[in-house]
Amino acid sequence: MVLLGVMILLTGGTAFGEHQFPLGISVIIGGIILTLFIYISRYFEKKYFGDVDIRDFNAMGIAEVLEMEEVGDSNKDFPEIRFLLKVSRVGKAQQPFVIEHTQAYDKNRVFVGAQLPLMVDNKKNVRLQ
Repeated sequence: MVLLGVMILLTGGTAFGEHQFPLGISVIIGGIILTLFIYISRYFEKKYFGDVDIRDFNAMGIAEVLEMEEVGDSNKDFPEIRFLLKVSRVGKAQQPFVIEHTQAYDKNRVFVGAQLPLMVDNKKNVRLQ
């Protein structure tokens, strides 16, 4: 978009008449704003969801907490906790699987043996809710 705005400015007044300069500047500013919006949204997506694309989670599941250990502070409100989870997908005729998962989570809401809702993708990535 910025390139389009510069091209509008460089073409001269023949194509756009007296509205050439405001149109060119508007397109440049729009391109800059769009670029900033995309950059900021990707930054926060990585910050809060990590490298896993949240749109890939396509199934609900239930996780039984087999083990849990606080592994450090997080930049969020809750500490990072490493879980050993037994995951069963809801409505899927698949065997439960055991996975180690680390996520910032409220340690007052979870204990060994607790059943927690989660989202699961086809690669067995999980996200506790």
